Amino acid sequence: MTHSSSCYTEYMDAESASRESINPIHAVCFDYDGTLIDSESFYFETMRDWLLDHFGVLITKSEYAYYETVLDDEIITWLLENDRLESHTPADEPRIRGAIMDEWLVHWDTLMESEHARMNAQRLHDFKSHTPLPLALVTCSYPPYVDPFIDAYGLDEVFSYILTGDLVERLKPDPEIYLMALEKFALEGREVVTVEDAPRGISSALKAGIRVVRPLAYVLEHEPMSDTIEVPDLEGALNYVCGGNGNAIY
Repeated sequence: MTHSSSCYTEYMDAESASRESINPIHAVCFDYDGTLIDSESFYFETMRDWLLDHFGVLITKSEYAYYETVLDDEIITWLLENDRLESHTPADEPRIRGAIMDEWLVHWDTLMESEHARMNAQRLHDFKSHTPLPLALVTCSYPPYVDPFIDAYGLDEVFSYILTGDLVERLKPDPEIYLMALEKFALEGREVVTVEDAPRGISSALKAGIRVVRPLAYVLEHEPMSDTIEVPDLEGALNYVCGGNGNAIY
């Protein structure tokens, strides 16, 4: 992959180019699901197909986006409470979700080996090789879902810290995991930028006082959110970070 000397100058939208004066960036965080890999689309398709095969119920992308990503993994409960899954009650939710997750994991390698996963990993390596900024992966996913990506692409060399859901008591949108990142960096929120796609993650970061750059490439249903800078994809986010830091890193 080649970059110009002006740091991903293939993309710089009018908003980021004319951004107001901001605090220098001293560290960068990255979400995982929906930011570095297209796991939300992958999980939606798995859930949609499984529910159709087992219950004859077809969920829409809009329903999934609202109940799973805006709310907190509630679509199965919503279906059960509205009697859309015949002969089952809300008590069956863990078993149904577990079966869907099992099906999802069967095809996990496909997601890990996808072209977009490989390209995003390469972008992170390129970015790290040109900047002294410490980087952290900040995700509510658990190590069994994160480690294969880290190991496959050598990203332990990129991230100074890898913070996963097993390390905190309260997941996003609670700010706990981002406050942990700030403690690791020994920085204040205003000195850090995070790359986040989903409403819960964005809320978590903003509560910790961290600025948010939102790549839209893997967002299922786009609804603009205040206090974020929206860019097309990870490359656009890295471009923004470079410009926001006041340096031409590439």
